[in-house]
Amino acid sequence: MLDNNYLDNEQLIFDEMAEAVILFDKDQSIRYYNDAAKDIFAIPDGEVETVNDIPSMKQNKKVLRFLKETFAKKDKAQNTEVVYDNGAIDKVLKLRTNKIVKSGKDKGLILLGADVTADSDLRRFEKDSASTFIGIVLSICLYLFTWSLLEFTLHIHYRPSVYTKVIEGISFVLFWEVLFLSSLSLKDVGVFATPKKLLQSIRDVLPIIGIACGIMILINLGLHLSGHAMNERFFDSTWSKAVSYIAVAVMQEFLARGVLQTSIRFLVKVKWQKFFNVLLSSLLFTLMHLPHGFPFMMGALVMGIGLGIVYEYQKNIWGCALIHWVCGFLAIAMFF
Repeated sequence: MLDNNYLDNEQLIFDEMAEAVILFDKDQSIRYYNDAAKDIFAIPDGEVETVNDIPSMKQNKKVLRFLKETFAKKDKAQNTEVVYDNGAIDKVLKLRTNKIVKSGKDKGLILLGADVTADSDLRRFEKDSASTFIGIVLSICLYLFTWSLLEFTLHIHYRPSVYTKVIEGISFVLFWEVLFLSSLSLKDVGVFATPKKLLQSIRDVLPIIGIACGIMILINLGLHLSGHAMNERFFDSTWSKAVSYIAVAVMQEFLARGVLQTSIRFLVKVKWQKFFNVLLSSLLFTLMHLPHGFPFMMGALVMGIGLGIVYEYQKNIWGCALIHWVCGFLAIAMFF
C-alpha cells in the first residue's frame, strides 16, 4: 500500500523524473502526467482527461487491461512488461501501478512507466547468441569427432577440400537458423550493409589486401629458396576455381565473423571484450581446419585474427570476405 501524504506536491516531485508518471482519480480520470509520460506514451498536446484521449494507449489493449485490473483489485501493486506502440515506434515498457491512499481513503491510482527497450533487446540478443553459440560448439565437436573417427579409427582418408565443403555446409545451416529461428537480423550478423557502407568497407580493406599478398609472396619465395615449400594442392590456381572460392570465402566469413564473433560479443562481457571477441572466434574457427594440417591451421589463425579486427571496426562481413577471397586463394595457389 502506498501512503502518499506527499502527493499534494506531486508536480514538484515528478516533473524531473525520467520515469513516466500518470496520476488517476478513483473515477479513472487523469489529473496529472509528467513530460516523460508525454514522450513515452505519445500523449498529444491539449486537454487530456482519460486514457481514451490518448490515441496510442487506446490501441494498446494490454495496457488498458492492466489498468482495469489494478483499479479492480484492492491494496495490491501490479507490475508488468509490455510492448507499446506509440504510433511511431514499438517500445518495451515496464509498468508499475499502485493505489493512492490518503487518510485511509482511496484517492486514485499512480502509473509508473519506464522504457526498458534497450535492456529487453540485450536480453533477447544474449538469448539468441547463446543458442546460436551452443549450436556452433556442438557442430565443431561433431565435426572433429567425425574427422577423428574416419582418420584414425576407420582409416578413411578424405581430401581436405571435402572438409572445407563440410564447413560450408555448417555455415549454410547456421545461416537459416539465424534467419528463421532467432530474432537476430541480417544486419546484426554483418550480412546486410547499405551500398555506401559496402563501398566504404571495400575501399578500406584494399591496402590490407595489398600488404597481405606482398607478405605471402615473400614467405612463399623464402620457402622455395630454403626447400621447404608445401606440396599439397587444395585447388588448382585457375580462374574458375577462383570464382568458386568466392562462395567459400563468404560462407566462412559468415560463420567465423558474422555468427561466431557476434555471438561472443553478446555473451562475453569482460574488460578486454574486443580482444576476446577476436581471439575466441579465431581459435574456434581454426579448430575446424584441423584436417588441413598444422601449418594451414596456423595460417588460418593469423588471418582469422586480422579479419576479426577488421570485422570489429566495420561491423559487416563483406570487407572480410574480400580479404579472405583474395589472400586465401593466393595462399592456396602458392601451396601456402
